[in-house]
Amino acid sequence: MRLSEYELAHAVHPHPTISEAMMEADILHNENIDIEVIDLMTIAPWDKETVFNSVAKTHHLVIVHEAVKNFGVGVEISAAVAEEIIDEFNAPILRIGAPNSPASFALEKVYLPDADDIVSAVKKTLESAFA
Repeated sequence: MRLSEYELAHAVHPHPTISEAMMEADILHNENIDIEVIDLMTIAPWDKETVFNSVAKTHHLVIVHEAVKNFGVGVEISAAVAEEIIDEFNAPILRIGAPNSPASFALEKVYLPDADDIVSAVKKTLESAFA
């Protein structure tokens, strides 16, 4: 994807969420917002170097995962990034995950993060840049 005025680092895990992230990238590209989608193939170890390099370039981070938002892999990634390269950010780190409630496969479409959730978070981080 081409570089634009707005770039956004974006960490994604696991694979089912990657299709939502790619849909989101297409939606945002049509609005002249280009993002980087990082597919973390593993979470132990996770690819810190790729995420850190992307944050250094884009100065934003939205983390998406299918686990509940609280106490998930997104918190660990967010903490590591904040501890080591917090000065790189132009806006707060945002995390998207499932709600902190029992999961039901029958309600999977409303339980798991989708492209609309991701697009909203990307726009929110771009609008909430630090002064």
